[in-house]
Amino acid sequence: GNPATSADFDNILHQAMLNIAGPTKTASMESYRNLYPFLMRLQIYSDIEDAFKFQKGLFEYEVLPFASNDKRYQFKVENLASIEPLYSARQVILEKLDGKEACARVALQYARLARESLNYNAATSAARRAEFLHPNAAPEAQIEIAKLLRLRGRNQDALKVIERQIKIVTSHSDSNSRRETLRMEMHLLLGDWYDESMSYSPEIILDHYKQAQKLASKVSSDEASFKLGRFYDYLYSATDADNENKDQVTPGATVERSPLRGNAKNRYEYVSLVIQCYTNALSKGNSNVHEALSRVLTLWFDFDWENEEQLGQEVQKKMQDAVNILPTHFWMLVMAQLLSRLLHKSPNVQDLLVKILEKVLLKFPREAFWFVVPVTKGQQKESAALAQEIIHRATGHSRPVKKLLKSGTALMNELIGICLHKVDEKVKKVLRVRDFRKLNNMFPTDVVIPTLKNLTPSLSRSVDSSPFAETCVTFERVFDEIVIMKSLMKPKKLTFLGSDGKEYPFLFKREDGDMRKDTRLIDFVTVVNRLLSKDASANARKLSLRTYAVHPITDVCGILEWVSDLIPLRGAVASLQKRNHVNESREIQIEHQRSVNNLAFLNWAKARYPPVLHKFFQQKFRDPAAWLQARTLFARSTAAWCMVGYVVGLGDRHGENIMLNTHTGQCVHVDFACLFEKGKSLKIPEVVPFRLTPNIVDAMGVTGYEGSFRCAAEIVMRILRENRSGLMSVLETFLHDPLVEWMLEKRTGRKDIGSARDHAVKARRLIEDKLRGIVGHGFPLSTEGQVERLIGDATSDENLSKMYVWWMSWI
Repeated sequence: GNPATSADFDNILHQAMLNIAGPTKTASMESYRNLYPFLMRLQIYSDIEDAFKFQKGLFEYEVLPFASNDKRYQFKVENLASIEPLYSARQVILEKLDGKEACARVALQYARLARESLNYNAATSAARRAEFLHPNAAPEAQIEIAKLLRLRGRNQDALKVIERQIKIVTSHSDSNSRRETLRMEMHLLLGDWYDESMSYSPEIILDHYKQAQKLASKVSSDEASFKLGRFYDYLYSATDADNENKDQVTPGATVERSPLRGNAKNRYEYVSLVIQCYTNALSKGNSNVHEALSRVLTLWFDFDWENEEQLGQEVQKKMQDAVNILPTHFWMLVMAQLLSRLLHKSPNVQDLLVKILEKVLLKFPREAFWFVVPVTKGQQKESAALAQEIIHRATGHSRPVKKLLKSGTALMNELIGICLHKVDEKVKKVLRVRDFRKLNNMFPTDVVIPTLKNLTPSLSRSVDSSPFAETCVTFERVFDEIVIMKSLMKPKKLTFLGSDGKEYPFLFKREDGDMRKDTRLIDFVTVVNRLLSKDASANARKLSLRTYAVHPITDVCGILEWVSDLIPLRGAVASLQKRNHVNESREIQIEHQRSVNNLAFLNWAKARYPPVLHKFFQQKFRDPAAWLQARTLFARSTAAWCMVGYVVGLGDRHGENIMLNTHTGQCVHVDFACLFEKGKSLKIPEVVPFRLTPNIVDAMGVTGYEGSFRCAAEIVMRILRENRSGLMSVLETFLHDPLVEWMLEKRTGRKDIGSARDHAVKARRLIEDKLRGIVGHGFPLSTEGQVERLIGDATSDENLSKMYVWWMSWI
């Protein structure tokens, strides 16, 4: 290695980079898809440069980054072919450097990527190559091969591979963190696969999970404790179902296995074990915090406190440990669930619950304010009084908190006044904030602006830093203009200036129903988004649902975060058809009255107003790549909303409640007042599971719903069904904090708590049936069969013709 050699290398590498600089710049102005291959080439050049320096002893690290287990160098890709050249180059580089173990590690990375991309042949070949290159890679290679065997349906062969490998790894006398991690992973796989096979006793499965948990304590992993807790939870639920009256079990909701049958005492012993395992898991990591913490609270609240006093003491102790161990901001994620159980019948539970809420309010008063204070404005007097007591206790410990909550409550009272303000019919478009003098004089304030980002704690932060440090944006001032929206309830749009200098528009709304429904659905959708992000197929397609903050400030008033760049579906279609709304409405009404039947009218409307939504994407996205990306995003986001909306019984999906993002093409749903199959009880019942009308199908291209839509729908439905237990825990709040509209009897207008509970239980049962694949009153269907049935029901002309005329089923 003389200096000339290094200089020559630098010149060659520099020239190679210059050669692709022009094409890279051009591709960057087109689309990321076009740019990606050039970025891969640049990454290859960077790896070659690092390898050259490493060979010459000039590299700053002892190991090449891409040859290590650094997760920054492990990718998730949409298309395996796009990443293959990079891994091939790395293999060649490491072979030249005689780094066979590192080369084997790279082969394992590629095997994982190939498996996740469902390219089983490439994955098997890479795993075998890794095993051949270095003996240290053999256990991990065998794990990959076992996973591939399961994907191909060879479950017993996969089990034999892991059983053989765990004996080999355990037989080694020397112990290190890598070997312990491998043993832990194998025990977890055996536990999972034995459980799924339903051919092994619970004791055997528990033994593997316990072995994994022991090993996890040495390598600081949360996965083993979480899975052990989840299996204990299964045993609790399954035994509970066994002890219930069989006649009360929903059709299709059979318990596949009846483990450890015994009396009720045995069943409730699992509760403390579940809480302990989940607490242990959450103390080590937060990857499962939403599912685990929500389930912990459900088990704690639903424990048989009256009849299991001795076991109850152990459960209460484990719960107290959880409160002491877990970071305070974790409880911010389950505030709705905590507040829904304020009136718990057990004094001990209620006392600890109040302490949790007081702790959160003291630690994060700016953020928790938006959850606790609205309860004091609710119609349930007992809950309001207890929430007021929590505020009183928190303010007694801290003067700054007292000052903040006092000014915040005064601000909330004025915001409630904005919501309830009756707009004079003479006022068409605008009110002025200056006419609301108290509100105008309240700024600036230390109250946090209630956007979803501001009130969601960051789980990636270190223990020493605040989970809200980067998002603590407060109100600086309010703009004078209050825009009156056109809809029936005349909601009002206000814009605030934040302490970061940005504008934050909000919609202030009064509902006839209960604003908490919107909040609950957003909570549900947030959990669904996290599940989608964890799934390889969903993540590759970037499946997600657009969410926004919804904060009830009384039972019937709320603040909604304004989402920009949206246009209603009906507005988009009308602008493309270039029709006069008044004349169109008159024409539709006349034709509807003289049509011989509903189906004849629908056929007339479809012929009179043919689908045109495909033109929206042609006009908004001129570049072919951008057009294809926007159209695909529309189809996938529509599928996600359709599946989630179907599961929770979301109705009233008329053309004003489905929005299109003019910059991305994404489908966004708004206004969730018609939940839990309420649409079926309307004067003209809604008979379609979701909106999949001609214009929506037209926008998806020549394949219609048979392309990206169906694929995305099947993925989303599969994920929803696989995570039934966690999703049902999110909906537990409806059982114990029923909606105001459920409590009002139609005839007398008086409150009926019992009737409200019946409504909540019925709604929960309907959702659970859907997540088991039951459509109507039939037998459970496969995921594909369920999606097929739903698409058929949604696109049936017979069903569409029965919809309310102004739902406009031809749009």
